Amino acid sequence: MTELAAHSFRLSLSPEHGGCVDGLVWRGQNILFPTDTRADKSTAHPTERAGFPLVPFAGRITGSSFMFDGHNFTLTPNFLPEPHAIHGFGWQMPWKIEAKSGSEITLVHRLTTDQWPASYLARQTFELTEAAMELDMSITNTGERAMPAGLGWHPYFAASGAYVQSHVSAIWRPENAANTAQPESLDQTCDLNTDQLAAKLALDHCFTAAKPETLIRWPGRALQIRMSASDIFSHFVIYTPEDQPYFCAEPISHVPDAVNLDRPAGEVGLRVLQPGETLAGRIRIEPSAL
Repeated sequence: MTELAAHSFRLSLSPEHGGCVDGLVWRGQNILFPTDTRADKSTAHPTERAGFPLVPFAGRITGSSFMFDGHNFTLTPNFLPEPHAIHGFGWQMPWKIEAKSGSEITLVHRLTTDQWPASYLARQTFELTEAAMELDMSITNTGERAMPAGLGWHPYFAASGAYVQSHVSAIWRPENAANTAQPESLDQTCDLNTDQLAAKLALDHCFTAAKPETLIRWPGRALQIRMSASDIFSHFVIYTPEDQPYFCAEPISHVPDAVNLDRPAGEVGLRVLQPGETLAGRIRIEPSAL
């Protein structure tokens, strides 16, 4: 585990455990739901930590297989007993510290495997500024063939007393059959454009982001955060598990299972990187007092 402390922030990371975040504190208040509320930091699974990276894809790949450039790729299911591959490779592999200063740290993760069309280099750079924690994410195709690529971040937030609002324009229903999913209109049960009490939502869904920005408020704690992201994060997932003390609000660059969907690449956010090309974006969490 390693820590950064600068300005009014303290950031805890476990590079060796999936490049995960274990906690983010601002002026003594937890911004993320910290690892040590659920598990020991030395042994915690990524889903028990405060946040983890999604690379080279976000969400699931149905049946752990897809066709790309005329070839079939089969991935190892990594969230048993589900038969799917989920959230990429980065969250379950060690990352290394590439650089560190008093207020900034860069983690890197390299992958070479026949399960993906090309090898890649992924980076996460966390910087603590006076106003925010900024996370720069990137993935570079280091192989000799083209490959699909995506990025995302999977943070956990305290659900108690939390209100969430996000600029979304459509919802993608995961219960739709593979290859037929399409964006659907919002209704009162899923319209995140209006302030919603997180504990009363029943969602595990992807949305099209009209603007990659989410506001989370805890009036009882006199705290709010604004989570904004680069335009590459064209989609947004919210997960509000029943009877759990946390929820997830995830900026992602593409719809889950985008590699298998028979929809326009621009609509699902699917990117293809040629050898040497990079996909990069920034996520910014700015807390403030209410």
